[in-house]
Amino acid sequence: MENSQAEEMYNNLFEPKNSIFKEEKILSKSYVPKNIIGRNTELEQVAANLAPIPRHGDPINMYIWGDSGVGKTITIQYVLSILEYGLSTNNHNSMVDFIRIDSMSTNNDIFACIEILSHLTATVPKMGLSISQYLQSIWNEIDLKARNYDFYALIIFFDEIDKFKDPNNILYQLSRSTENRKIKASNATIGIITASNKKDFLNSLDSKVLSSAGFTYLHFPDYSEEELCLILNSRIEAFQPGAISEEEIRYCAQNVADRFHGDARRAIDTLHIAGKIALNQHCKRITKEHIDLADKEITNTATLEMIVKFSKHDKLLIIAIYLCHQIILSEKLKSLPTTGVISQVYRMICEILGESPTSEGHISRRLTDLDDKQLIHAKKVKGSGNTRYISLSSDIEYVIDSIYTTILKAQIEANFCDIESYVIAGVKLNRRNVEFSEFI
Repeated sequence: MENSQAEEMYNNLFEPKNSIFKEEKILSKSYVPKNIIGRNTELEQVAANLAPIPRHGDPINMYIWGDSGVGKTITIQYVLSILEYGLSTNNHNSMVDFIRIDSMSTNNDIFACIEILSHLTATVPKMGLSISQYLQSIWNEIDLKARNYDFYALIIFFDEIDKFKDPNNILYQLSRSTENRKIKASNATIGIITASNKKDFLNSLDSKVLSSAGFTYLHFPDYSEEELCLILNSRIEAFQPGAISEEEIRYCAQNVADRFHGDARRAIDTLHIAGKIALNQHCKRITKEHIDLADKEITNTATLEMIVKFSKHDKLLIIAIYLCHQIILSEKLKSLPTTGVISQVYRMICEILGESPTSEGHISRRLTDLDDKQLIHAKKVKGSGNTRYISLSSDIEYVIDSIYTTILKAQIEANFCDIESYVIAGVKLNRRNVEFSEFI
């Protein structure tokens, strides 16, 4: 291929006229901004707990709690980068190693040790060893690194620690490593930072772990609408001049602040996907309609990722709710199904499929959990006791085909008349006449 032809092909394939993005990486999850907005107090608190390191002292272990997207991870990364910079430029012969453990994927002791060793050695550790062997290798590597510095600190950040399968042992071993002389070097230390969106997660840990680690508790509050506007504006260089206006930025910030507890990551992702939608539609600027489409796309993706991980019986319970609502809509009934109706339809589906249904108590708990996840809406009506009326989130309706497969439909629809008759009779028996429109 001639150079002129290659250049023409490159321009056609990779550099079409782009009126939306300028520096798209600024919108990525890996991007660390120059300034952290709305987290001055939290920055100072994290820094105070790491402040002993320049003085050759042990950092204070931390437990950081806050909802998703409130800046926990980025704040930790930012403070550590400042500390590393300061140590390297102020004639400190000290070293800080920082390792982030994503507990969603690295969720047990062995995986965590392998990741720590991979960072320390820049090689892939040998597989198939025992936890004690991996830990001993970690202690040895820390001793080796400490020889090169006046002081060496290893900071291990367990992000989303609540997703880690029984973190008691790894946390105990790390927090006791210097006191128990597992690490021989007197000029080395390990600091532990844990983060979660569960306020009371520490209560689930063994008392000896809590005593050994001595976690300091830090709370990261939700971002306000104004803070989200500032955060989104700080990423404005990702876009071409004029590609998005202050009005659209505020619209996105307000939506996220109201519906998603000030989740900055959600807000940034929404703008990013809105930009891609606008680009694909050959538009010159991002509009509110693009933001709405992006919001729906993110919601559908998150819902799908959530439900595909559900157990078989959770999926059957969701199908039961879906079928009840399809029948109610087709029959134009004026009342929602109760938990009793949902439970019976679920049992009928189990019988059709040859499955053993779970207990009534378990069904009730799963409905509560689905309500907490906003996949269904379970509401009580005054005067109806503990009876809950169940409606399905529109998010589920967009992705129902992922669990209500063609094979399941064929099996269930062969016996659909029995389900339909039961739902119609059960809903009509609801004398409270709860209007469907109240729940949608």
